[in-house]
Amino acid sequence: MRKRCALTLITMALLTATGCGKFKLRWPTFQKPVPVEEIVEPAQWSPYPKDAEHGDDWDILVRQGKTSLQLVNRTARTYDNMRLWINQQYVSDIAHVAIGPGNSVPLASFINVHGETYPVGGFLTPDKAFPVLAVELFDPADGKRHRLNAQR
Repeated sequence: MRKRCALTLITMALLTATGCGKFKLRWPTFQKPVPVEEIVEPAQWSPYPKDAEHGDDWDILVRQGKTSLQLVNRTARTYDNMRLWINQQYVSDIAHVAIGPGNSVPLASFINVHGETYPVGGFLTPDKAFPVLAVELFDPADGKRHRLNAQR
């Protein structure tokens, strides 16, 4: 029995080293998981601009996914350097909103006054997710809040 195991290991080592045959033995590689905080840079907190003037409602559709917001810009222009607010509590800086679909913002990039990220439910904790009820874009250039169409 020992001879058979030793011969099998030697054969596998030789085949791996020489690359003989059609099949190559590959050893599994394990990568350390990267925490979400290292992938997404949360915005710096600033107070909700409650005294800012209300601007026009913009025709941007917002759909909440499990871990991100999908923005569908149905207007004829792009938006740059905005602040996106969820439920008047969580904020994230948005560099660019392009025309059409494909604008995705990770919910982990939104923070509140305590530095906590937006609550996202998991497989065993779906009750921890918060619904997105109100979404606003704050434009620092004109100092106005613009309401978006949040779908539930």
